Amino acid sequence: WQRKLFRDLAREMDLPFLILDCRAPETLLRKRMEERIRRGNNASEATPSVLARQLEEGEPLSGEETEASILVDTSVDDRSRVIAEIRQRLSEQG
Repeated sequence: WQRKLFRDLAREMDLPFLILDCRAPETLLRKRMEERIRRGNNASEATPSVLARQLEEGEPLSGEETEASILVDTSVDDRSRVIAEIRQRLSEQG
């Protein structure tokens, strides 16, 4: 429902709409979270229980949302491809 709110708002304001579908293996997510907790200098409120809940309750994208999404594998540095795809999609949306 939250994604729908933003999609509807973009349509209402005649703005382009894209979803960056960020993914990484669960083991990497846990490692990153544990490193942030260990450093103790991160504003993130992520804890093992928050991550578990997010993984359990995450809702997959609908077909329409998938068409408006760009998959971002955050386990690799793929910025150039992602930026190029964002630019292409935005130019297609006019």
